Amino acid sequence: MSVSAQRLSPEDQALYLKQYVLLVDFVKHGLDLILKLNVFYYAATGAIVSFYLSRPEAAKPTVRFALLLPLIMGVGCVMMSGIAAWTAPKGSREVKRIADLLGFKAYPEPVSLGLSHVVSILGFLLVVLGLLVLIIWPNVVGV
Repeated sequence: MSVSAQRLSPEDQALYLKQYVLLVDFVKHGLDLILKLNVFYYAATGAIVSFYLSRPEAAKPTVRFALLLPLIMGVGCVMMSGIAAWTAPKGSREVKRIADLLGFKAYPEPVSLGLSHVVSILGFLLVVLGLLVLIIWPNVVGV
């Protein structure tokens, strides 16, 4: 046990340990949630885009409005992931602080959650730009 962990009362140690477990679980569930969000978004977007591309040319002007759903979802995902990535360093500092108080030598790094959000943002932005091209300039694709 470290010197700082020895100075804590047993009640404080229990409280900090509960807070530490809560933060680590938050990171674990956050990584799970961003993975599920990515899978859902890409599956839904892929289904709608393949539906759009499989329609005959005469039906495409009206079917093109179906592309608005993944476009709006993508913009929402970019905004949510941006906020989460922006706030990730605060959680990282708190986990490090509590791990130091408890005398832990190793602890999970919550920055990985922020980095996964940044990578997701890049993917979402690429898809949103592709959808904008399909909506605004449908003949550019050549299908």
